[in-house]
Amino acid sequence: MYGYDIRGEVFGSGGMVTMSDVRRSSMTLFDKNGVSNDTWRRDTDHFVHAYTAQLASFVEATRSGTVTGPTGKDARNALAIALAGIQSVSEGRTFKLAHV
Repeated sequence: MYGYDIRGEVFGSGGMVTMSDVRRSSMTLFDKNGVSNDTWRRDTDHFVHAYTAQLASFVEATRSGTVTGPTGKDARNALAIALAGIQSVSEGRTFKLAHV
């Protein structure tokens, strides 16, 4: 098992930034079985602080009745961006999010 593929990429007119290296070391093994790396086995190993903060935020929102994190509107906006990306690739053209 290689672990989870956890990465982010942002492309813009001025360049690109990526985040992805989930390897525990920089060693890579190439052998008759393919390529392997010693990676994190569980996403909880990699994101323990984020999951803890998320749970604490949920508990606080439940107690106070105040939502401090992402909303349904944020989720819809993320979906619109993803769908625009799929449509852009499928049709080979760019789209403005206001038109999606």
